[in-house]
Formats: sequence, C-alpha cells, structure tokens
Amino acid sequence: MIPICLYIPGFRKLIKARNEDANGNYFGYARSIWTAIDLETRRPTNVEELYGLTDYVNDKPCPVEGASKIPLLKDDAEQITSFDVKYSDIDINKHLNSIKYIEHFVDVFPLEMYQEKEIGRFEITYIHEGQYGTALDIVQKKDSDDMYILEMRNAEKAICSARVKWK
Repeated sequence: MIPICLYIPGFRKLIKARNEDANGNYFGYARSIWTAIDLETRRPTNVEELYGLTDYVNDKPCPVEGASKIPLLKDDAEQITSFDVKYSDIDINKHLNSIKYIEHFVDVFPLEMYQEKEIGRFEITYIHEGQYGTALDIVQKKDSDDMYILEMRNAEKAICSARVKWK
C-alpha cells in the first residue's frame, strides 16, 4: 500500500488547486484544479464558502507545471470516433466519470503509438457535463509532431478538451 498525501496550494472563488504526493516517498506528482458544483442547480459554487476548506491550504511547491488553456477546435479537426454515454460511464453526479473522459481520449491513439512512445503530459479541461444517453463525438487535430488536441462534442457543443504530449 502506498499512502497518498493531498494538499491545497490555494483557491479562487470558483476553483481550487489540489496537488498530490506520496507522503515524502515521492513516486510521482499530479496537479489538478477542481470546481464544486451545486447538485440542485448544476452550477459552480463559491469554494471559498465551503466549510473548513481553508484549513487545508498549503504553499508546498509542486514540480508539475500548471495547466495552460487548451484552444477549442474549429472546422479543421478530424472526427475520430463516437460513443454513447452508458450507465457504466457515469458517476454519482450522473455525468460522465472523470476517468471515462480520459479513457475515451487515450483510446483514439493506435496501439503502435503506445509501443513506440509514452504519454509525457496529459491536460484536460471539462467544459460541460457529458450526460447519460448522450451521443458524443471525439475530434482531433495534430498540433505538432508530438502534441495532439482532442475535443469531445455533443453535436457542435464542446463538452471537454484535452492536450496530449507524447515523448
């Protein structure tokens, strides 16, 4: 068993950062940004008002570079695949589970690519909820030799975007 330590380096009104390490025995790092959603209105809530959250703020540095804005794709993106959101794809909030977004994105790359390279960095931006029963398309644009921009869409509405850098 490997213990995981989570700490919050700071937050703003609607989002908070969360860094993760392995309690001094570092095997890797992750950096994420979270938004709290009101379950009734389905709108973001002010995380500064969540009871006790400020007690966990820690200014410990994280060696993982912060995420940058992922550009939305235009008409020059290539449609790669489509899928319907099924029961096993959703979480307790009844929308596409975070890991399912990632799985669908990484599945667009051929096995040969994984045999030759590995993913060096993966960034993801959740824009709208992927809901049960929704048909979603994944489109892709090669940004550079080892960088791809992916977007999950419901018709023309962007649901989620990702940037994948291979090494």
